[in-house]
Amino acid sequence: MRKNLYTRLFVLFLICNCHLYTFASVTYEQNLSGKNIEIGNLLGWITSEEENNQFFIIERSFDGIEFEKIGKIDGMGNAEELNEYEFLDVNMHEDKALYRLKQIDYDGTFSYSDILQLQSIHPNNFMVTNMSNTSTTTTFEVVLEMFQSGNLSYALKSIKGMEVLEEEVDVAVGLQNIKVDLEFQPKGIYRLTFKMGEEIEHLVIQKVDEEALKNNVVSSKQ
Repeated sequence: MRKNLYTRLFVLFLICNCHLYTFASVTYEQNLSGKNIEIGNLLGWITSEEENNQFFIIERSFDGIEFEKIGKIDGMGNAEELNEYEFLDVNMHEDKALYRLKQIDYDGTFSYSDILQLQSIHPNNFMVTNMSNTSTTTTFEVVLEMFQSGNLSYALKSIKGMEVLEEEVDVAVGLQNIKVDLEFQPKGIYRLTFKMGEEIEHLVIQKVDEEALKNNVVSSKQ
Protein backbone atom coordinates (compact mmCIF):
# COMPACT_ATOMS: atom_id res chain seq x y z
CA MET A 1 0.00 0.00 0.00
CA ARG A 2 2.75 2.40 0.99
CA LYS A 3 4.77 1.37 -2.09
CA ASN A 4 1.83 2.22 -4.38
CA LEU A 5 1.48 5.58 -2.65
CA TYR A 6 5.14 6.40 -3.25
CA THR A 7 4.81 5.41 -6.89
CA ARG A 8 1.77 7.64 -7.38
CA LEU A 9 3.51 10.56 -5.68
CA PHE A 10 6.59 10.11 -7.87
CA VAL A 11 4.48 10.10 -11.06
CA LEU A 12 2.68 13.22 -9.86
CA PHE A 13 6.05 14.87 -9.22
CA LEU A 14 7.16 14.09 -12.77
CA ILE A 15 3.97 15.54 -14.24
CA CYS A 16 4.18 18.73 -12.20
CA ASN A 17 7.86 19.17 -12.97
CA CYS A 18 7.91 17.93 -16.54
CA HIS A 19 9.98 20.94 -17.64
CA LEU A 20 12.93 19.40 -15.82
CA TYR A 21 12.84 16.43 -18.17
CA THR A 22 12.39 18.17 -21.50
CA PHE A 23 14.93 17.47 -24.23
CA ALA A 24 16.53 19.92 -26.60
CA SER A 25 14.21 20.22 -29.59
CA VAL A 26 15.34 20.89 -33.14
CA THR A 27 13.99 19.29 -36.29
CA TYR A 28 16.55 19.02 -39.08
CA GLU A 29 15.40 19.49 -42.65
CA GLN A 30 18.98 18.64 -43.69
CA ASN A 31 21.35 16.88 -41.36
CA LEU A 32 24.89 18.07 -40.80
CA SER A 33 26.77 17.87 -44.10
CA GLY A 34 29.97 19.34 -45.47
CA LYS A 35 32.66 19.47 -48.10
CA ASN A 36 36.37 20.03 -48.21
CA ILE A 37 37.38 23.23 -50.00
CA GLU A 38 40.78 24.81 -50.52
CA ILE A 39 40.72 26.83 -47.29
CA GLY A 40 39.19 24.19 -44.99
CA ASN A 41 36.02 22.22 -44.32
CA LEU A 42 32.69 23.95 -44.97
CA LEU A 43 29.87 22.57 -42.81
CA GLY A 44 26.16 23.19 -43.23
CA TRP A 45 22.78 22.16 -41.85
CA ILE A 46 19.14 23.25 -42.16
CA THR A 47 16.44 23.24 -39.49
CA SER A 48 12.72 23.19 -40.22
CA GLU A 49 11.60 23.76 -36.62
CA GLU A 50 13.30 25.08 -33.50
CA GLU A 51 11.97 25.26 -29.97
CA ASN A 52 13.89 27.24 -27.32
CA ASN A 53 17.07 26.77 -29.35
CA GLN A 54 19.78 28.97 -27.84
CA PHE A 55 22.82 27.94 -29.89
CA PHE A 56 24.78 25.22 -31.65
CA ILE A 57 28.25 24.14 -30.55
CA ILE A 58 30.35 22.74 -33.40
CA GLU A 59 32.62 19.94 -32.22
CA ARG A 60 35.47 18.16 -34.04
CA SER A 61 37.34 14.93 -33.46
CA PHE A 62 40.22 13.18 -35.19
CA ASP A 63 39.73 9.80 -33.49
CA GLY A 64 35.94 9.65 -33.11
CA ILE A 65 36.21 9.51 -29.32
CA GLU A 66 37.50 12.83 -28.05
CA PHE A 67 35.58 15.84 -29.42
CA GLU A 68 36.61 19.48 -28.96
CA LYS A 69 34.64 22.69 -29.37
CA ILE A 70 35.73 24.65 -32.43
CA GLY A 71 32.85 27.09 -32.85
CA LYS A 72 29.47 28.39 -31.76
CA ILE A 73 26.49 29.70 -33.74
CA ASP A 74 23.36 31.24 -32.22
CA GLY A 75 20.07 29.47 -32.83
CA MET A 76 16.76 31.08 -33.78
CA GLY A 77 15.04 30.47 -30.44
CA ASN A 78 11.57 29.47 -31.66
CA ALA A 79 11.00 29.06 -35.38
CA GLU A 80 8.79 27.05 -37.71
CA GLU A 81 10.44 27.98 -41.00
CA LEU A 82 13.60 26.77 -42.72
CA ASN A 83 16.85 28.19 -41.33
CA GLU A 84 20.22 27.52 -42.92
CA TYR A 85 23.48 27.45 -40.99
CA GLU A 86 27.12 27.35 -42.14
CA PHE A 87 30.47 27.05 -40.41
CA LEU A 88 33.96 27.06 -41.95
CA ASP A 89 36.70 25.11 -40.20
CA VAL A 90 39.86 26.80 -41.46
CA ASN A 91 42.11 25.05 -38.94
CA MET A 92 41.76 21.66 -40.56
CA HIS A 93 45.20 20.22 -41.28
CA GLU A 94 44.59 16.47 -41.05
CA ASP A 95 43.57 13.95 -43.72
CA LYS A 96 40.27 13.22 -41.99
CA ALA A 97 38.01 14.80 -39.37
CA LEU A 98 34.70 13.99 -37.69
CA TYR A 99 32.14 16.65 -36.76
CA ARG A 100 28.96 16.83 -34.72
CA LEU A 101 26.58 19.51 -33.44
CA LYS A 102 25.71 20.00 -29.80
CA GLN A 103 22.41 21.90 -29.77
CA ILE A 104 21.66 23.60 -26.46
CA ASP A 105 18.34 25.00 -25.24
CA TYR A 106 17.85 28.06 -23.05
CA ASP A 107 17.27 25.79 -20.05
CA GLY A 108 20.56 23.97 -20.60
CA THR A 109 19.20 20.76 -22.06
CA PHE A 110 21.06 19.57 -25.12
CA SER A 111 21.21 16.95 -27.84
CA TYR A 112 23.78 15.80 -30.38
CA SER A 113 23.45 15.49 -34.12
CA ASP A 114 24.69 12.52 -36.11
CA ILE A 115 28.44 12.45 -36.73
CA LEU A 116 29.79 13.62 -40.09
CA GLN A 117 33.16 12.44 -41.43
CA LEU A 118 35.03 14.51 -44.02
CA GLN A 119 38.10 13.50 -46.00
CA SER A 120 40.52 16.17 -47.20
CA ILE A 121 40.89 16.33 -50.97
CA HIS A 122 42.67 19.69 -50.99
CA PRO A 123 46.13 19.83 -49.38
CA ASN A 124 46.51 22.29 -46.53
CA ASN A 125 50.23 22.47 -45.86
CA PHE A 126 50.56 26.20 -45.29
CA MET A 127 48.79 29.54 -45.38
CA VAL A 128 49.80 33.20 -45.73
CA THR A 129 49.36 34.95 -42.39
CA ASN A 130 51.05 38.33 -42.92
CA MET A 131 52.85 40.35 -45.58
CA SER A 132 54.42 43.71 -46.19
CA ASN A 133 53.02 46.26 -48.64
CA THR A 134 52.52 44.54 -52.00
CA SER A 135 53.98 47.66 -53.62
CA THR A 136 57.65 48.00 -52.74
CA THR A 137 60.85 49.63 -53.94
CA THR A 138 63.25 46.95 -52.69
CA THR A 139 62.06 44.02 -50.56
CA PHE A 140 58.81 42.15 -50.14
CA GLU A 141 58.29 40.09 -46.99
CA VAL A 142 55.69 37.42 -46.34
CA VAL A 143 55.03 35.21 -43.31
CA LEU A 144 53.70 31.69 -43.87
CA GLU A 145 52.25 29.42 -41.22
CA MET A 146 53.50 25.92 -41.96
CA PHE A 147 51.29 23.00 -40.96
CA GLN A 148 53.70 20.38 -42.30
CA SER A 149 57.48 20.16 -42.35
CA GLY A 150 59.24 19.54 -45.63
CA ASN A 151 60.39 21.35 -48.75
CA LEU A 152 58.86 24.69 -49.76
CA SER A 153 59.66 26.24 -53.11
CA TYR A 154 58.87 29.74 -54.30
CA ALA A 155 59.35 31.47 -57.62
CA LEU A 156 59.05 35.03 -58.86
CA LYS A 157 57.96 35.70 -62.44
CA SER A 158 57.33 38.88 -64.37
CA ILE A 159 53.85 39.64 -65.67
CA LYS A 160 55.05 38.28 -69.05
CA GLY A 161 56.00 34.98 -67.49
CA MET A 162 59.76 35.46 -67.37
CA GLU A 163 61.26 33.74 -64.33
CA VAL A 164 63.23 36.12 -62.11
CA LEU A 165 64.17 33.81 -59.26
CA GLU A 166 63.43 30.37 -57.85
CA GLU A 167 64.34 29.15 -54.36
CA GLU A 168 63.78 26.08 -52.18
CA VAL A 169 63.88 26.00 -48.38
CA ASP A 170 63.45 23.30 -45.77
CA VAL A 171 60.68 24.32 -43.37
CA ALA A 172 59.37 23.12 -40.03
CA VAL A 173 55.91 23.41 -38.50
CA GLY A 174 55.38 27.01 -37.37
CA LEU A 175 55.98 30.44 -38.86
CA GLN A 176 58.30 30.86 -41.84
CA ASN A 177 59.51 34.28 -43.00
CA ILE A 178 60.33 34.75 -46.69
CA LYS A 179 62.09 37.83 -48.08
CA VAL A 180 62.07 38.55 -51.80
CA ASP A 181 64.68 41.01 -53.08
CA LEU A 182 63.42 43.28 -55.87
CA GLU A 183 66.07 45.98 -55.60
CA PHE A 184 67.74 45.19 -58.93
CA GLN A 185 64.57 44.25 -60.80
CA PRO A 186 62.80 46.63 -63.21
CA LYS A 187 59.58 48.31 -62.19
CA GLY A 188 56.47 46.32 -62.93
CA ILE A 189 54.08 43.66 -61.71
CA TYR A 190 55.31 40.23 -60.59
CA ARG A 191 53.67 36.96 -59.61
CA LEU A 192 55.07 35.23 -56.54
CA THR A 193 54.23 31.53 -56.31
CA PHE A 194 54.67 29.25 -53.28
CA LYS A 195 54.48 25.48 -53.66
CA MET A 196 54.60 22.62 -51.18
CA GLY A 197 53.53 19.20 -52.36
CA GLU A 198 50.36 19.71 -54.38
CA GLU A 199 49.45 22.99 -52.71
CA ILE A 200 50.11 26.25 -54.56
CA GLU A 201 49.57 29.84 -53.42
CA HIS A 202 49.89 32.93 -55.65
CA LEU A 203 50.52 36.55 -54.69
CA VAL A 204 50.80 39.55 -56.97
CA ILE A 205 53.37 42.19 -56.01
CA GLN A 206 54.67 45.33 -57.68
CA LYS A 207 58.07 46.99 -57.94
CA VAL A 208 57.61 50.80 -57.88
CA ASP A 209 59.76 53.88 -57.41
CA GLU A 210 59.82 56.02 -54.27
CA GLU A 211 57.42 58.62 -55.68
CA ALA A 212 54.78 56.04 -56.58
CA LEU A 213 55.09 54.45 -53.16
CA LYS A 214 54.50 57.80 -51.48
CA ASN A 215 51.33 58.15 -53.54
CA ASN A 216 50.10 54.86 -52.03
CA VAL A 217 50.14 52.81 -55.19
CA VAL A 218 48.96 49.37 -54.11
CA SER A 219 48.59 46.30 -56.30
CA SER A 220 45.97 43.61 -55.92
CA LYS A 221 46.40 40.17 -54.40
CA GLN A 222 45.09 37.07 -56.13
